[in-house]
Amino acid sequence: MLLADGRIISTSRYDSTSSIGTSSYYYINTFDENGAADTSDLSMISGTVDLSISLDNQSRLLAAMAGSNALESVLRLTTSGEPDTTFGKNGNATFSPPASLSSASGSAAPRVQKDGKIIVLSTGISQATGQNVVVVSRLCN
Repeated sequence: MLLADGRIISTSRYDSTSSIGTSSYYYINTFDENGAADTSDLSMISGTVDLSISLDNQSRLLAAMAGSNALESVLRLTTSGEPDTTFGKNGNATFSPPASLSSASGSAAPRVQKDGKIIVLSTGISQATGQNVVVVSRLCN
């Protein structure tokens, strides 16, 4: 993703395997306008199944995550890369998928409506049918 100031933001995943299992770690990386890596990653997020990013209308980074604990969340960072404490709890809004889903398996990049509310599309498995379904969540903050 290209920012207005020329920086590039990307995500990467690292899987670490040990005797107790595999853990996934996601990184939100920044690169300057010349492509040189910024060694101070914006954020490292662990314990997620999926991570996707986008920008809101004020150029704040939104990271949508589907967690292995069936919780989903959206992290909002300020333009300087710090958690936006005016959003959710310390920059993170966490919510549960509908009870009709047996699990959440992924989140699409969050989008921002004209009124500033955040929309997240998620995928999961319906308890009733066992089929994959898409769920739309709308955050009010």
